[in-house]
Amino acid sequence: MNQYNISDFDYQIDEDKIANEPLKNRSKSKLLVYKDNTIKEETFDFLPNHINTNDVVLLNTTKVIPARLYFQTETDAQIEILCLEPLSEGNKNSTWKVFIGNKKKWKEDVLLSLKKDNLILTAKLLTVIEDAYEIFFDWNQEMSFYEVLDVLGHVPLPPYIKREDHEFDKNNYQTIFAQESGSVAAPTASLHFDDEVLARIKRKGVQVCTLTLHVGAGTFKPMKSDCIEEHLMHREYFSIPFRTIEQCLIALKTKHKIFAVGTTALRSIESIALIANKLSEKIALINLERGFSYNDEEKKEWMQFFDVINVMQWERKNPSLDDTIGDLELLIDLMAWLDIKSLDGFTYLMITPGFKFQIANQLVTNFHQPKSTLLLLVSAFIGDKWKEIYNFALANNFRFFSYGDASLLSK
Repeated sequence: MNQYNISDFDYQIDEDKIANEPLKNRSKSKLLVYKDNTIKEETFDFLPNHINTNDVVLLNTTKVIPARLYFQTETDAQIEILCLEPLSEGNKNSTWKVFIGNKKKWKEDVLLSLKKDNLILTAKLLTVIEDAYEIFFDWNQEMSFYEVLDVLGHVPLPPYIKREDHEFDKNNYQTIFAQESGSVAAPTASLHFDDEVLARIKRKGVQVCTLTLHVGAGTFKPMKSDCIEEHLMHREYFSIPFRTIEQCLIALKTKHKIFAVGTTALRSIESIALIANKLSEKIALINLERGFSYNDEEKKEWMQFFDVINVMQWERKNPSLDDTIGDLELLIDLMAWLDIKSLDGFTYLMITPGFKFQIANQLVTNFHQPKSTLLLLVSAFIGDKWKEIYNFALANNFRFFSYGDASLLSK
């Protein structure tokens, strides 16, 4: 593995370049287009002009939850709880993995409570989980915890947005195609889409495909070590429908472009390629040992392959295009035989320079923080050209980070 220093992925940005609010018209954000080693400025509503019939566009349908809860102790200290992911779920109680702000003010065995109208929520601290905590919530009405959050929670704006969340953030910090609740941060490249831009893409005969990756708070986790290899990547849940994998395979075979809208879509689809690689290796091993056939006796064994899917931080493969196509064909065939409608699992994948991208060759993304894993991913995708691109964006008054402008990057 190549050794990189995080200081190589630093740049200077003034506070006034950071967007604290979105534009009223989403699709009129600036779009930096990097293609054929040239950089130019457009607006986001020009994006459909770069996409052709039978190209594939990958959209993340995750939905941001109002995951931030503010409790008051008996001494009026404010305790902030950021809900990360459910560990158990019920209609009147639930256990969650969370971050806690001002934890030192929360005494052990003390229940915190939060009330609005007739809804009362209590929180009990259970244990430490890695760098987070486990909390048991219960409430007094028949409803899901997501419904509780809709009433009591706040939009978890990123730390670089220096203001409190407002009511309008509930819509603005959400994509127009959000469906699956679970993210604590938006897939921000997708925030630029409005109904008209999406309709124009579809009218061109583009294969618009969906996937889900629930964005975790770890996406904002700072790189504490100078050595990139020492950073511990967070895990994120993903679900990729059969059709999405199938359309990516067709596009690879027919040499059409595959647009990952956002780093979340990119990490998800490249995780699928790595799963397909592992499947191919397993099948090859079985072939060598005892021969392989799709028969009912082996169904249970192959279902176990899909039971627990984890793509680890440093998983890497360097196959040829033909090998990737072959691996995806095996994956599609096996999913069809087992009647698996989607691949569900967790990815810890950290994409750094030198990573071999197997599926996506176009990336739509915003401009990311210095020394972040997201900037490392951009560098992996287009190389050192990222420095020139970011300098162009800074010099031409592009708006940065979550509510900022976008870029279209071609490998």
